[in-house]
Amino acid sequence: MLQRLLILVLFAGFGISAKAQVGLFEKPEASRKMKKTENPYENRRDEKGRRQGEWMRFHPNGKPAYKARFKDDQPIDTLTRYYKNGEKFVEIVFEEETNRGEVKFFSEQGDLLAEGFYLNMQKDSTWRFYDEAGNLKSKEMYQFDKREGESRVFFDSGRLAAVAHYEKGKKQGVEKRFYPDGDLRVIVNYEDGELNGPYSVFFENGQKEIEGQYTDNMRDGNWVFYDARGNKRFTLVFEKGELQNEDLLNEMEREEFRRYEENRKRLKDPENFQGRPEEFIRNSN
Repeated sequence: MLQRLLILVLFAGFGISAKAQVGLFEKPEASRKMKKTENPYENRRDEKGRRQGEWMRFHPNGKPAYKARFKDDQPIDTLTRYYKNGEKFVEIVFEEETNRGEVKFFSEQGDLLAEGFYLNMQKDSTWRFYDEAGNLKSKEMYQFDKREGESRVFFDSGRLAAVAHYEKGKKQGVEKRFYPDGDLRVIVNYEDGELNGPYSVFFENGQKEIEGQYTDNMRDGNWVFYDARGNKRFTLVFEKGELQNEDLLNEMEREEFRRYEENRKRLKDPENFQGRPEEFIRNSN
């Protein structure tokens, strides 16, 4: 569980530049108090200071930190980084004569956590994220290190939990969220990553429970609440996110509104539950 908490630091773009790559591969070198370890690797730099050939670094406990092969300071062939316990953390297999590589991230126990592709050390094309039990948690498309196109989140059962669309890393258009049995739960609209447009919540029987509107990420206008049979119960009026007619609600309606507020807080964005191991790279020592 602690592993997952560390991984869930979520989620700015990876965007590793050449300068950032040095930090990724050379952090262990900063610690000089390490066990004496045989190192057959040359760790050679040319006259311009660029890494060339086979490289290997170690953690202070003597375990391998990473091993890679470089050409003109760029990793080629296979690059592997390890946890301090010696287990493989990330493996990148680069395509010959390209800056594209197939990537796999692992937990300290050896479980596959994510797989996808880097292009110029930025996330590209299809990525899949898993939990330690091996369940597929999300499938996403990337371009230039940002989500682009359809993104799907899954329950442990494999059923679809949510589907959304991204443009340049921001949600755009309709997002749908589902109950574990596959029935529609929420329809929400986004514009440049913010809630804008109609918002609907449904009972498990398919009847509409709530119908409202967001403007600039705030509840706005009339929000109508229904019972499970489709009968209108009451209407809340919002202006720039502030409730305007709470004094007109009776006690039962106030209780229903309080319940709605509590449920709304629990209805988190599905992406907040996804573990992203590349975040652990940026935040690990």
